[in-house]
Amino acid sequence: MTLTKNRQDLYGQQPELVGRVTILFIGGMSRSYPKMENTENTLAKAAQVATGELLSLLLGIVGGGLSGAAILVFGALVGRSGTTGTEYFGYWDISLFWLGLLYGGFFGAPVGLVAYPLAVHKIGFQRSVFPAFVGTLAGGFAGALAAPPLAVVTGIGGCFIALIVAKRKHAKPKSRSAARRSGQ
Repeated sequence: MTLTKNRQDLYGQQPELVGRVTILFIGGMSRSYPKMENTENTLAKAAQVATGELLSLLLGIVGGGLSGAAILVFGALVGRSGTTGTEYFGYWDISLFWLGLLYGGFFGAPVGLVAYPLAVHKIGFQRSVFPAFVGTLAGGFAGALAAPPLAVVTGIGGCFIALIVAKRKHAKPKSRSAARRSGQ
């Protein structure tokens, strides 16, 4: 492969040095091809995605733990704790807080990992943390009125619904060229 400066390619055009690679064939003919994508950009994008997933995992554990503790304590206070003999309004035990932190963090980890490619990478962490937390609490409190296992499912569902709503509200607009390519 040779970069040519003053030769014309097969179509009679001068080859460009910036952004193209020109191959000189036997017989003096040359062909110009676009350069491959810069590997530094690819590595930077991969590092950004990996960092985003890690941060989303950590926020999922912490946010899920806090949400789980609040939801489990709420369920106990309204008399729906699911423990035998403690089904009365106003029940409180500190062990429920620690148990809620444990279970919330356990379920928050995979939720955080799934939430990043679903919505967080498009709207950013600052715009997604509050809606995810409020959605988890709203769904979890609604489910806690029925039963603790249902509170887990509705809390996770509330988190994803809130993220989808936030994504629709705060999504970064497409560039003009991307909109043209997609046919809009």
